[in-house]
Amino acid sequence: MKRRSHYNNSFLSAIRAANISQDLPSVRMASTLRDISAVQFANSLRTPEMQHLLEASKSFDAITNSPEWAGVSHALDAANRASNRSEVAAALQSITQNTRNIALSMNHTVLPKVNQLAEFVFSASEAVRPLASQFATIELWRSSLIDRIGVLEGDWALESHLGISTTGFARISRLHDIAISDESFARQSSDIFEEELGDPVSFEEELDAEDREEKILDAGMNAELIAFSRSAYPEVLISAGFNFSIHPMASITSENGDTSGVIDSQHSMLMGLVENHLRNLIAAELQKIAGKRWYKTRIPHDLYRQWKERQDNDNEQKKDSFPLIYYAELMHLSDVICRKDNWEQIFHRFFYTQDDFQVSLRRLNSVRRAIAHYRPLVRADQIVLFSEAYRLLSSIGVKINA
Repeated sequence: MKRRSHYNNSFLSAIRAANISQDLPSVRMASTLRDISAVQFANSLRTPEMQHLLEASKSFDAITNSPEWAGVSHALDAANRASNRSEVAAALQSITQNTRNIALSMNHTVLPKVNQLAEFVFSASEAVRPLASQFATIELWRSSLIDRIGVLEGDWALESHLGISTTGFARISRLHDIAISDESFARQSSDIFEEELGDPVSFEEELDAEDREEKILDAGMNAELIAFSRSAYPEVLISAGFNFSIHPMASITSENGDTSGVIDSQHSMLMGLVENHLRNLIAAELQKIAGKRWYKTRIPHDLYRQWKERQDNDNEQKKDSFPLIYYAELMHLSDVICRKDNWEQIFHRFFYTQDDFQVSLRRLNSVRRAIAHYRPLVRADQIVLFSEAYRLLSSIGVKINA
């Protein structure tokens, strides 16, 4: 997962040399619609420029295959954040449903040409803005997107909807940048995660991959995040920044010195890193304030009882066991961290607000259950796993190499 190959040798110089005019319709639209309200968005659909675009395009598909899509996409964000107004509800529902259908369908995918991408990347960088603290200028953000998209090879973008794929790539890149920042759980960061990833979705064993992806989109995930070739999606995530170059933890050693517990798959390894780093954080921080027997005074009694039973069962069967915290499930860790005294004295400084931290773990827990049942992770699972895992690891000081 660390491989980074080049789109072609001339891509970066060619796209940077492209003369992107501030007067292009896509650039004007992205700039104009950036901070638009729901009512303003409804009105913008009736402007001469938009009407001209619609008439020239003849169809929704044509807009999604143009740089203008980025501006429309950002206007949709603003409209969705606004209150439900009758004058925009129908338009929003129609556009959102069409975008979702495109992302879920088996569209042909292509490797876009250099001369196609220049204006698309420009418009996406205007419409999908990073945190203000991360890039001093929009030019630096744009250059960063160019660098990332330039290493993609193979057919990754939806052939007839290049605007959706390039805007989606900017959204994934922004999620990555926020996830590894010092502000990963700040209010603005959590708002962006909520807007992009939607509500947590419980894992249902009987759902197949397609149904699970639909369910995640039903819960509010932005469909642009998965508007890519299914087979190329891991490469898209890597190019956007989720390159999986995380320093591995030392093997978990049992009390008798057994180090044979190895996690092989990349997804389960990342999930295991999150879970075990959180376990280590809990043990280290609670021991500082409550001593070696912290589990007697700083965790709910019912959880202690469950963990102890599991540890005792290991000892009976194998004559060996791991430290008590390694018998905690992922959501048990949330209960310990969010316990009133633990949160107020320790963990608030890592995760800012309890609600955002709990939502983060709930999103991950669904993916964890899919991994545990040996289900292939759909695109929606993958972006949740990478975004939330990087975010949590970064918030507790785990180095992630970009």
